[in-house]
Amino acid sequence: MKSDTKDLFSLKYYHASLTDEDLESIKSSIDLNPKLVNALTEGTWQQECKTSFPNFLQTEDYKNGTGNTVLDVKNFSEIVLKHFDEYVKLATKSKKYFQLQLMHSWLNKYNKGDSQEPHHHASPLTNFSGCIFLNFNKEKDAKFYFYDENVIHLNQWYSELFFDDSDKIYPDINQGDIILFPSTSWHGVERQKESTNRTTLSFNYKVQAL
Repeated sequence: MKSDTKDLFSLKYYHASLTDEDLESIKSSIDLNPKLVNALTEGTWQQECKTSFPNFLQTEDYKNGTGNTVLDVKNFSEIVLKHFDEYVKLATKSKKYFQLQLMHSWLNKYNKGDSQEPHHHASPLTNFSGCIFLNFNKEKDAKFYFYDENVIHLNQWYSELFFDDSDKIYPDINQGDIILFPSTSWHGVERQKESTNRTTLSFNYKVQAL
């Protein structure tokens, strides 16, 4: 798809398709070592999405000094930089200069019955986050959504039971797509109903204007 920014309640998120070359480059740079595979088997979120989030590996297993568990940093950041530059141009209609520092990256694997509760990635170290859909069946796999933070602040579980989809934004995702968004944005994944190996690569960046 053509890169674009879309309304994220009061903000903007970025959505585009990676080129086949960039997608294959990212896939080939993922180091599926035994510790990472074990994290994808044993590491879980609240609702049992299998993940290599840094909390489930030791610091010495990181690929850089922060929380990157899976990637060649330079290659990956060069790809993300192209899209972040486009994100800024589309959102602000002007040229801005900035630098990116990868703070975390991790894999998420969704088996049948898995899901991910509404959450955000905001921290003193990160201000923008993203997700790449490495293996995604549009017809069968669980949908990614953004959640209206003004609603979720009322009461997370009450909101899930009694508010309808008007409080959510569902990006039209295809395999190989990338989305970028402010780390403060609440998001989640609906329950996976099929055994299709839904796999995503998530990441956090510290972005500073120059």
